[in-house]
Amino acid sequence: MANNFPKKEQQQALLDLTDYICERALYFKASAASVSISSTEGHDLSFADGAVESLEFKGGYDISISIYIGNKVASFSTSDIRRPILDNAISSLCNKVVYLEEDPHAKLPDKDLLAYSHKDLQLYYPCDISIPEQISR
Repeated sequence: MANNFPKKEQQQALLDLTDYICERALYFKASAASVSISSTEGHDLSFADGAVESLEFKGGYDISISIYIGNKVASFSTSDIRRPILDNAISSLCNKVVYLEEDPHAKLPDKDLLAYSHKDLQLYYPCDISIPEQISR
């Protein structure tokens, strides 16, 4: 199976977005931040009384961000990648996390425990059936 990771330009844009989010978290006084970005693509096809009721195409990004201030952590998720929206969310979260109770286990792992390379686990299984074929089945 072929590698279906995003193209190099998309990968770089996602890395840049991740860097931006972490930099903004530090700017807003976080001691650390973690970011997870996933990409989705597909469609939903629904039927009623044997006929197509709806066909919806979907796709985009899901971003999960955790903000650490000392031993306090708070997280949020969004699908909006606009930087002003991310700035507002990060700033708001940093202002609120200070009111949380400390958790001695709330921290990122040591850098020497992190993986810096990854193996393609071939977990991408696209549907090779066209939409017209799906409708006729």
